Order: sequence, then structure tokens, then C-alpha cells
Amino acid sequence: MSTAGLRPPRRPTPRKTNTIAPKGGGDETPEWIADKQKRLGKIREAKQAIEEEPAASAAAKAAAERAAEEMRQAEHC
Repeated sequence: MSTAGLRPPRRPTPRKTNTIAPKGGGDETPEWIADKQKRLGKIREAKQAIEEEPAASAAAKAAAERAAEEMRQAEHC
């Protein structure tokens, strides 16, 4: 079997590492995660934001449709 035209496998490019770590190394658990009540609060905030998003999107779509209808009506007058 001929190996002409075959290339050797590529080696992955080494990634640069951050040589300056934050104070303490950056491995510390954030305070809001360590405290159960704060963690639940963050989860509730995120859930509320997710639930409000479709309603806001629907309201914006309805407003855009009303504006487009008003523009069509204005063009016919």
C-alpha cells in the first residue's frame, strides 16, 4: 500500500492558559450558591424571566401587527 499523498495526523493546537488567576484562584463557590434561600431566589427570578418572555414577545407582535394595519389603512385613505 502506498502512503503517497497521506498526511500525518494533525496535532491539536495548545490552548493559551490564563496566567493571572483571580484572587483565591477562582475556585470559590459564589455566596448566592452557598446560601439555599439566595439560590432559590435566583432560580425563581430566572423562571419568572423565562415565563414572561413569550408574553412580551406576543405583545410586541400584536403591536407590530396593529401598526402595520394602521399603515395599510392610512395608505388607502
